[in-house]
Amino acid sequence: MGEVKFTLLLWAKDTNGVFFRDCMDSILAQTYDQWELIILDENSDAMVQTIVTEFFPRDERIQYRKLQRGRGLSYAMNLGAGHGTGTYVVLMGQHDRLNTRALLSMAEVVDAKHPDLIYYDHDELIGANRTNPHFKSDLNIELLRQMDYIGDFLCIRRQAYLESGGLRSHLEAAGVYDFLLRAVEHGWNICHIPRLLYHLRISGDDMVITREMMELQQKAYREYVTVVSAHLQRMHLDAKIHKDRKMRYWRVELDGSDFRNHRKEYILVKDTKTRVLSKKAMEILYGYLRQPDVGVVGVRFRKSGFLVDNCGYIYDHQGIAYPACYNQRLFSSGYDYRMSLARDVGMVDADYCLIDERVYRGVGGFDPNLRGRDIMLDFCLKVRRAKRRIVYTPAVTAHKMEARSLSDGASNEYLMSKWQKELEAGDPYYNRNLPMGLENYFLY
Repeated sequence: MGEVKFTLLLWAKDTNGVFFRDCMDSILAQTYDQWELIILDENSDAMVQTIVTEFFPRDERIQYRKLQRGRGLSYAMNLGAGHGTGTYVVLMGQHDRLNTRALLSMAEVVDAKHPDLIYYDHDELIGANRTNPHFKSDLNIELLRQMDYIGDFLCIRRQAYLESGGLRSHLEAAGVYDFLLRAVEHGWNICHIPRLLYHLRISGDDMVITREMMELQQKAYREYVTVVSAHLQRMHLDAKIHKDRKMRYWRVELDGSDFRNHRKEYILVKDTKTRVLSKKAMEILYGYLRQPDVGVVGVRFRKSGFLVDNCGYIYDHQGIAYPACYNQRLFSSGYDYRMSLARDVGMVDADYCLIDERVYRGVGGFDPNLRGRDIMLDFCLKVRRAKRRIVYTPAVTAHKMEARSLSDGASNEYLMSKWQKELEAGDPYYNRNLPMGLENYFLY
């Protein structure tokens, strides 16, 4: 493994000494030792400097810089990246912890894939207890446009960070989110490590919502919405943004109102026994399909009793496709808002979906040698190989009057012969730490 060096960037303001010491302890405990730490201190007192001297009395890997008050996170991160000497910079929170193998895991990914940006799973620290694991998917562009599912703790190739201009100083809350969207726009190589490498500190004060905190949360939420609106404009996507009352996410509604004028550009695949329950279904689907990097758009299927039949499909390393969120309540959000927000998926339901006609012809259509769900899984794998995305939207709901037959052994064997390498790598939009099978998208 190559000796990649990491520059850890840590901005300190309103610092809690106990939690800051805990953060320093997690850095010292790293099993990978090719790192440097740049601490950018915006506190008015000398507490942080005292703690740094206590932990690193003679360590040349440590840079401590005192900042003027009011400089902010973006200024601090940009300054630190400029003074760092590492190949990659790692953005950290002053009260958070790194898993002891965090830097080693990042170094392994750098050696194998040479990414521009890495993100990883995280959980939350309340006191000494770890809770609320956030198991994320690989880069999910459609989901990222509706919520920052990735977070502020990233590992970024330092040269790419500097060339991009870094974080924008006029953004207070959504600076890292804006950076992520710009990275997507520029086609960066973004990798995800499906391990809990980061532990986000939730203090007792964070759990008591005051009026001042609510006002700050509202201000931050407005900034996030402004950032994604600017991103959509830069991508030339006509869209409306619908805010969530609880400020958990924002829904992006893409304009597909002219779908009737483009009937030769798409293929509607629909089983004769499927009934569509949503208004403006074609308009909604075409809104997603008109994006130049999208090849297929699918919908949510419901069953009787207000239960979910599927929210698209996930597949395992043996090529078996399982209905996502099967048997969950129709009006719940689902884990990671799977049932509430559009997102990129590995496979959609063939009983009702919209396909780009050029993509269909380009990948050779459906394979007549396959049966059941294998047909659509094979097609979606071909679409992804052609660098097109498969999107699922819960904004359209359909109902099957009759279940489609499952695949047989011969079909599955043929599928595996075609896609063994890709299937063994797993579904990139389903985290391997979540249960596979019908009881998926549950935490036990």
